[in-house]
Amino acid sequence: MSNLEQIEAAILSLPSNEFERLKLWLLVLDYDRWDEQLEQDVADGKLDALAQEAIAELNPTTKEKQLRPFGLCAREFTVPADFDAPLPDDLLSAFEGK
Repeated sequence: MSNLEQIEAAILSLPSNEFERLKLWLLVLDYDRWDEQLEQDVADGKLDALAQEAIAELNPTTKEKQLRPFGLCAREFTVPADFDAPLPDDLLSAFEGK
């Protein structure tokens, strides 16, 4: 029986409270190792390209706002004359969850 098989058998025989403790310990260990790997990747510059891409999205090189041209949906639909009229009481109640 290999070490891994022995560990698996031991885990299967644990009482539920000890299994929960083991599960929590493994989660913390996994998160710690993930953090260490992430910190190492940052130190090695492996995430620099992703960071630069994110910064570029937040700070576009062009400061001009691209305006949408008028009439993109011309004749696609019409706004009814009563568009901004108050809703009927039954519909308003439904929206308000009454």
